[in-house]
Amino acid sequence: MSKTVRHRWWWTLWSLVAASAVGIGVFSISVYITGDPDRTPIPLDPDVAAHYVSILVHALPSSLALLIRPFQFVTRLRTRHPRLHRVAGRVSWCASRPERSSP
Repeated sequence: MSKTVRHRWWWTLWSLVAASAVGIGVFSISVYITGDPDRTPIPLDPDVAAHYVSILVHALPSSLALLIRPFQFVTRLRTRHPRLHRVAGRVSWCASRPERSSP
């Protein structure tokens, strides 16, 4: 397989993954950014007082990470704008920390 064909395949696959990640991230942010428990597509357990808060702690940072992470793989971004790449990486890393603390 030639370098041009591999490059085209990489961009095709990256585009599919990026479109999926951004689509999920935008949907999730649009639902949870309002803070309205009635808009959540997940049924809330009325016996658990902080159920909606736990969903927010998971959904909002995850959405931010989904919006940022696909662009971390773009070589042009890494080489031409390394500071932006590093800042985006740090924001993405920090956004994924609340998920790690969940059981």
